[in-house]
Amino acid sequence: MTKMLRNFAVRFACASDFVLEGDGPIYLEDVPGPFGPVRLALGTSRFASGEISLPLVVEAEGPNIDEETAVQSFADLARIFPRILAVAANAAGFDLCLESEVIVKNTQRKRRILNSELASTVVRYVYDSCGRTWLLRAIQEYELALRYQSRAQGTMQLAYLYRAAVALSHCVARRLCRQYRCNLSKLHHNLHVAPDEVEGYIYRRVIFRNEAELFQVAYDAHARLFCLQHPEEAQLWGHPAIAEHQYIPLAKAVRENLLQLADISESALISLTSRPYMHPLVLEALA
Repeated sequence: MTKMLRNFAVRFACASDFVLEGDGPIYLEDVPGPFGPVRLALGTSRFASGEISLPLVVEAEGPNIDEETAVQSFADLARIFPRILAVAANAAGFDLCLESEVIVKNTQRKRRILNSELASTVVRYVYDSCGRTWLLRAIQEYELALRYQSRAQGTMQLAYLYRAAVALSHCVARRLCRQYRCNLSKLHHNLHVAPDEVEGYIYRRVIFRNEAELFQVAYDAHARLFCLQHPEEAQLWGHPAIAEHQYIPLAKAVRENLLQLADISESALISLTSRPYMHPLVLEALA
């Protein structure tokens, strides 16, 4: 017997390194949910004194079959939006939880302020993009990279930037196919490279703009984290330590490509690639 649908409202939150500031929350109407359209509202919760209560609150309301299914399905539906905001702010978003489960240990910690209007623009462009699937994968990986803030976590940060670049390479390939009006198997003819060199061309010429060292640094980190069973098996560990200054151009190249591939308006793109958003919050002091 089919269960009767009812309307449920669930409040989520996450301990992000950014806060939204502007004329009220960001509202997203008619987001396709599992049982019908869902309304989302994203904003920052503050005490009466003005101090931050919760950096990012996400309210979800829509039809569902029961409370537990509503919690899980709305969380899965809403999870990507804090990640999009994290990329816009260039500051970590962390995991989405029920509002009652989030504990903000230090309300005075440094957080980046993200203008609500600018944030709303990024969300809408990304969500409406024809390359949304690969863009959202890149956003997920980039936001994960933003979470690793310790010197001992440099490999993890770089590895996730590499995975973001891999997702973006699929976006770039499809855009080039549209540009040259060809399918993927014929793209190498238009790029004047061998068939097995297309991927390298996209990384080298498009994403990293002939900065081959940047891609190699991220590639090596990804190999150390995901491909090796034990550090003793790897020649990579004999390489010099990754210099801190290499993080900044790598993150910059990945994020700028991501925003450009979302076809964000020129005015928004200028704002997002200049201060205060041009560098990851964790790397701002190094810039």
